[in-house]
Amino acid sequence: MLFGGLLTLAALLLYLQVDPLSVIGQLPHLLNLGRDMFPPRLAILWEREGLVNSVIETLAMAFAGTVLGLCLAFPAGLLGAANTTPHPALRAFTRAALSLERSITSFFFLLVFLIAFGLGPFAGTMTLAVGTLGLFGKLFAESIERVEHAPVEAIAALGATSWQQICFGALPQAAPALIANALFAFDVNLRLSISLGIFGAGGLGAEFLLAKQTLRYRDVFALALITLVLITTVERVSDQLRKHI
Repeated sequence: MLFGGLLTLAALLLYLQVDPLSVIGQLPHLLNLGRDMFPPRLAILWEREGLVNSVIETLAMAFAGTVLGLCLAFPAGLLGAANTTPHPALRAFTRAALSLERSITSFFFLLVFLIAFGLGPFAGTMTLAVGTLGLFGKLFAESIERVEHAPVEAIAALGATSWQQICFGALPQAAPALIANALFAFDVNLRLSISLGIFGAGGLGAEFLLAKQTLRYRDVFALALITLVLITTVERVSDQLRKHI
């Protein structure tokens, strides 16, 4: 199996015209780029007007896109879960729609929203919301389907309505997984918001693009370090919240 995997990898590299020797030949250029980037010009933190606003814009875009997407993903999860959907046909339709949405890259939605709303964080926020709907609608549905049936049946035996069975039987069991998935969604969207910013959504991504276009490589390195600190901090806070939950 290992030999077959290596053979497949070699065939793919050959098909993609990847030449490992060319990497060695480009090492001097990479070393020159590294020298141009070092040391990072951290002074942009106080010299670059608007950088703090770009960081806040990136965080706001990720947070707003996550919240909007989760507000759509939660009802989609209820409709897509076998134990909470009103009808099997509606479950099948919801699952198919979520699958279709996940098959479309986020950059296609960004292109659509950029055309519709213009450059800026609003287009990025809507792109993140749509992406969150597709992925986490499916995760929410699977979390709801994995709950124990006994508590729901006990509530039903007391004469509870279908909605009461969902609210007091299924959702309390699924809540830890739903919250953990919501925190994970924010982690994912924070990283994606920076990538989307390079293509017109603003925030830190726009700062990267500007620094690269003006050949300010030391600024690029500094922005990379700022991004690393930002993502690591958010990730540590998210991990602690998930452990607490």
